[in-house]
Amino acid sequence: MALRLSNRIVLVLAATVFVASTASAQNEARERCATRLSGSLLGQTPTTALLGATNPQTSVDAMIATPVFQEKFSRFINAKLNDDPGETPAEDASYSLAKYVLQNNRPWRDMFIGLYRVNPGATATADAVVAADPNGLGYFRSRAWMVRYAGNELDGYRINAAYRMMNNVLGLKLVAAVNTNGVNAAGRMQAACAGCHYNNTFGLDYVSKILSRRVGTDAATMTFRAPSEGPQPVLGGMMLSDDKAFVTAMVNSTDFKFNVCRTAMEFLYARAEFKCEGPVFDACMASFDTTSTIQSAVAAIAKDPGFCQ
Repeated sequence: MALRLSNRIVLVLAATVFVASTASAQNEARERCATRLSGSLLGQTPTTALLGATNPQTSVDAMIATPVFQEKFSRFINAKLNDDPGETPAEDASYSLAKYVLQNNRPWRDMFIGLYRVNPGATATADAVVAADPNGLGYFRSRAWMVRYAGNELDGYRINAAYRMMNNVLGLKLVAAVNTNGVNAAGRMQAACAGCHYNNTFGLDYVSKILSRRVGTDAATMTFRAPSEGPQPVLGGMMLSDDKAFVTAMVNSTDFKFNVCRTAMEFLYARAEFKCEGPVFDACMASFDTTSTIQSAVAAIAKDPGFCQ
């Protein structure tokens, strides 16, 4: 009888230890999830309430709606879409418009085709101002951005801007074969350059011919004149005539949606997606396809159970 009682006690104690161990592991998992979410979305340590939440991922939408997230994501976008910080706030037009789009819960496509213009503030160091503009094209027609990426092409073609548009909208990345200083069109037709400059998918020369052309080289007095060479073959052979048609075609593509979710992955994971993450990537694209907001893309990934594992 004594032996049987001892066995029972041992079993009860073992069960108690198991339950306590399981509860402890669950608490640690929740705290780890809260810490990861708060750090990734807000760049902050988690609040006491988030640490104590049964399921921290139910707070994702609330965190994404905060000014802290809006500021962090806007800075991330600006760093992603530019090689270096601008010399003035107006040159970082992508930051200003991204923050405006987030604050007003606008579709992410407004970043690129919205009827806006980013203007300088009252002083050189004052925050840039987002203004409604019936002739706007996201931030692409904002003067400070146009001057910043006007380039040095000898005939005034804005090849740098052409590349930036494709990079910013689709995530396209090209590497110059040679370091040139305003090479002319004939030079860009050579074998080392033609692959990027003259093809009907992302040919930089074709795209630059449908953008306004730079006149002058001094930033203060530089002007831009309308394109005059007619439709050009871009984006797989589409014949387009101006920057609005070009950017709109990119925004309406599946590649744009794909780049949105890749951007969301990079924000949360500091890397592009892995092949094994296909299901969560598909969920991201489905969510973005429904809502058109970058917030929904980020949320779809942050709410996935795998994010907190």
